[in-house]
Amino acid sequence: QLRFQRVSTKIVDDIRAVRGRNYTAGSVIDVVYATTGSSSDYVYSRHIADGSLHKTYGFAFETGPFVVDTPTSFHPPDPAPIKRDAKAGMISLMQQSICAIEFIGGSLLGASVTSIRAVRDQKLQTTAGGRQAIALFERIQTPLLGLILADQSLTRRAMDLVERATKLLANEKATVSAKDAKRALALIDAVAPRAKSATLRRDLATVRKQIEKASGKTVRAVLDQILKTRPSKRRKT
Repeated sequence: QLRFQRVSTKIVDDIRAVRGRNYTAGSVIDVVYATTGSSSDYVYSRHIADGSLHKTYGFAFETGPFVVDTPTSFHPPDPAPIKRDAKAGMISLMQQSICAIEFIGGSLLGASVTSIRAVRDQKLQTTAGGRQAIALFERIQTPLLGLILADQSLTRRAMDLVERATKLLANEKATVSAKDAKRALALIDAVAPRAKSATLRRDLATVRKQIEKASGKTVRAVLDQILKTRPSKRRKT
């Protein structure tokens, strides 16, 4: 539910930025009308029907507003403005569907990132502090991935870190060494100056502090620290 809320809220914000239109985020049955057996239902239910499949989040878009009558609303004389809304919403959804870890691990390394996914879904999702960590990663991953992929040297370093992270997170008794932390900090320090967004630079600084605290600790201790963190209020930009 939190995942649906985060993604849909961002979509609404991105659509509003186009021409000021305010779309409503919520479940289809609450916001639009009762539907069953839709493509969204099918997409989301796959992991329930087959436990070997990963969870897939289904989203539906209903453009509007209602004008005069149903035919006019669905086929307005000038559909261009609503097309712009829909494009903004779809692009926002696609950007949030990208997982930097999955892309680097699966596509570039050709390696499994099951251990990272398991920590995210089975541990971090269970507390407010963990969910805040997930939200932070989701916020920075798209612009961060763009900066990393633009430089072959940064891409190779990111691949090495993802590979190391999969091994560490597979064993909670493993220790995050000073070398591990140094490599991660070096990547952040190389990327941060290239970030044009003040929000991204601020988020990277937060990640940097977390990595500094992780040095010399076991994976279990690092995760416990994150899980117990009190959520902080984001500053407005």
